[in-house]
Amino acid sequence: MEITETTEGEVVILAPDGSLSSAAECAKLDRCLSSQLEKKRFLVVLDLLRVSHISGAAVRALLLVQRRLESSHGALVLCRLSEPVVQVLGLAGFDKDFSIVDGLRDASALALAKRAAAPETGRTSAKETASKPRQDTGLVRFAHRLVSVLGGDEADKPKRRGTGKHVSAAVIEALAARASRALDQRSPS
Repeated sequence: MEITETTEGEVVILAPDGSLSSAAECAKLDRCLSSQLEKKRFLVVLDLLRVSHISGAAVRALLLVQRRLESSHGALVLCRLSEPVVQVLGLAGFDKDFSIVDGLRDASALALAKRAAAPETGRTSAKETASKPRQDTGLVRFAHRLVSVLGGDEADKPKRRGTGKHVSAAVIEALAARASRALDQRSPS
């Protein structure tokens, strides 16, 4: 399995090609994702178009890296999922745990929007995190409410397809603009 790495502004796009089923392939993916954290690259898009199979170990690695990225106010966004990957994530119920979009452009925009919407507070300890209720990362529901408040039409609202979170570019842009305004209001002038 090969992993192609490209950078688009602050967003790193990783595109594995092959199967993510053996221990060696999962370890390679984990090392590649962990190296992004070591390089202080906290906005990662994983393009899964050319992945023919994904194992539970690979999904576990993705979940762990996603948690580490989110604790650093970053984001992991999955995009262009191949049909076998969609089936595995859907059957296991993990499609709701990841941000999933159709295209690379939308994935990059969503990663940036998630970072902009992250609180500006410092890192919290494990004890503080455990005492707080887990926040839902349901950007689709938030984006749906945001579009409703802003008066968008039905075409702009997030679409629920068989699995995952599919958000149109217009919704992502609206979410990013809303997050930017919220950050401006919080920062002292």
